[in-house]
Formats: sequence, structure tokens, C-alpha cells
Amino acid sequence: MPDENKNRYQKDIDEYNKIVKEKINKLTPEQIHELLHVKKECPNPVHLLKGVPLGMFHCEICGTMVIAGIPHGPIDPPFDPNISVIAKDFYEQYPELLE
Repeated sequence: MPDENKNRYQKDIDEYNKIVKEKINKLTPEQIHELLHVKKECPNPVHLLKGVPLGMFHCEICGTMVIAGIPHGPIDPPFDPNISVIAKDFYEQYPELLE
């Protein structure tokens, strides 16, 4: 990949990471748990990665396979917090929410 494209994509990825962190930091543990387990929705805005050549990858929040640039679909049950590093860290901090 030419350097100018790499730099352009890195800016998109950096902006996406900033938005994800801001969005997640605003949610309480109970809200995250409700989204992931009850509503089966993930707050990850993977649609913002439109045009970034990532293809399919595991969502950093819920672990579901997603495609860069396409809206995040429903979480594939059963939810496994071990797939996602963020979810694993989250549930290690709040183990009572997994019960």
C-alpha cells in the first residue's frame, strides 16, 4: 500500500478509535451490559471505517465479526466476553454483571 494511502487510512482509524473510546467511556457498566446481553446491540460505530481496507475483523467491544464500513449488526448469541479484549477486561472489573 502506498504511504499516502496508509497515512490517510491511519487518520480514519485514529478518528474511529477516538470516537469509540469517547462513546464507551460515557456508558456505565450497567448500560454496556444491557446493550450486549439484553438488547444484543453493540455501541461500536464500525460504519465510520468506510473506505478503510480492513475487511472483516472481530469487534473490539463485543467480539462479533464485523465488516469495516458497514453498520454493526446484532450480536451473534451466545455472547462470549473472552473473544473481545475490551469485553474481557470489562467483565473482569464487573464480574457480577455476567451472572
